[in-house]
Amino acid sequence: MNIQARSIKLNKSRKKDTTRKNMLLKFGIVFHVIIGMAFIFGIATLRISIDQWATAEDREADKLVRQIAQLDREIENYKLKKEKLSSWPNIKDRIQKFNLALRMPEPFQVQNLTVNYDPAGKEKASGERKTAMLSPR
Repeated sequence: MNIQARSIKLNKSRKKDTTRKNMLLKFGIVFHVIIGMAFIFGIATLRISIDQWATAEDREADKLVRQIAQLDREIENYKLKKEKLSSWPNIKDRIQKFNLALRMPEPFQVQNLTVNYDPAGKEKASGERKTAMLSPR
């Protein structure tokens, strides 16, 4: 019988296990770093898109404020124009310009209208009765 005394090297199998463990450990670290960076990238992208949306909304709000201010100016101009046109000196000038004679309406042009009027506004049925005259144009 041939018996040889030699040492059994168990290190070879252990090296394979340690390299696999090292590879899995490295892969896990790289995976976690990639996931972390993707999360940070997602947050940065979300922040940029929210800032862009807010800027666009601010521009739209400024545009609407300018339009409201312009409409307010137009309304004020129309009120002034209405006041000017409905003033007595302007009406008197128009009467003279077009040579209009003011006269009383004919009886068939007048209609009587009865209005129930309560100065306190509480009950309409028990209020004063006033008669108004209407004349069609």
